[in-house]
Amino acid sequence: LFYQADGVIQDIVRSRRLGNVYKRQIEKAARDIVLGSSFDNNLPCTDEKEVIALDAITDLLKFEMVKNGAYELRDPALIDKLVALVVNGRHAVTDWVGKDASVILEAIGVLAPAGTRLIIAEAPFEPPFVRVELMMPILAIVRAATLDQAMDWAAITEHGNRDTEAHDSQQREQ
Repeated sequence: LFYQADGVIQDIVRSRRLGNVYKRQIEKAARDIVLGSSFDNNLPCTDEKEVIALDAITDLLKFEMVKNGAYELRDPALIDKLVALVVNGRHAVTDWVGKDASVILEAIGVLAPAGTRLIIAEAPFEPPFVRVELMMPILAIVRAATLDQAMDWAAITEHGNRDTEAHDSQQREQ
């Protein structure tokens, strides 16, 4: 799953800031991602499993996701603890499948604020965090430099399973 706001790259190059229209698109995408990825603690296969976002919008997207109930793990040691807790090789640890985000965070020593629906963490595009389907309210966010890179990575993450992909953009041509 990757998100790109219409014209963001051109905006960044010209003005070094996002216009209000693009900001609203990112706000909506962030809200939709949190709601979708945390629905039923991420058990349905149609829930978002990872986000590949253009570098130009990633910080704003994460900020808006936190405003909508996500908890961002930033400490690399805590991210490593989370991965060790929920991933075993190329598979999710089944004891954690479908558990609430607050329960998972508590297991790694983090007290989640009330209303936490989803755990987000920025990750490089590599196993295990990005490429293992966790079926938990945990969402890796990967920065892509270009739309082509994001699309290539999206194809790799679905492992040829022909799973659902969403592209949030108003852009009709590239």
